[in-house]
Amino acid sequence: MMYSHRFRYLNIIVLVIVFSSASLSQSLNDLDMNPSFKGITIGEPISKYSDILKFNTVYKGKTSYFVTNSNYYTIFKIKMDDMVVIEKEGKVWGVFMSKKNPAGSFNPKELEVLKYSLSDRYGYPNIDLTDTSGDPTIIGVRWQTSRILLDIAYLFYGTFEGSKLQYILYQREDDY
Repeated sequence: MMYSHRFRYLNIIVLVIVFSSASLSQSLNDLDMNPSFKGITIGEPISKYSDILKFNTVYKGKTSYFVTNSNYYTIFKIKMDDMVVIEKEGKVWGVFMSKKNPAGSFNPKELEVLKYSLSDRYGYPNIDLTDTSGDPTIIGVRWQTSRILLDIAYLFYGTFEGSKLQYILYQREDDY
């Protein structure tokens, strides 16, 4: 009789823990509600960030700007080489970061750190971007909502050309 009471209490404790962690966990909804990287938010006026941006180029109706403040170049303690903010119609359309690795070297743990850290924030990615059939070979994942996309990927250009780690947060535009 005493054993069944302990078992019942243990079940209740386990259920409370499961429901508590589920209610505290993050989701793709959080990505839709706050699509930002270090305060640079998709949909905000580009002028809000003019003190850290330097014009780069215009392409297909979008203007790209280099981020001049290197404090923005890290994500989950991974140092990236460059960062670009993309503007469309006066608003932030996307944030692009990359890190180039020399030929023959890359750190697969970096992609895993990004994946697990972003999963803690937005839940698990809902699309696999891995494509080993082309050049470059891509290993990556995507978090996709009704209006925002977040991609992280390694692009492998070959043994002699190296690889590139990318983080891309951008506004979704369906073309159909």
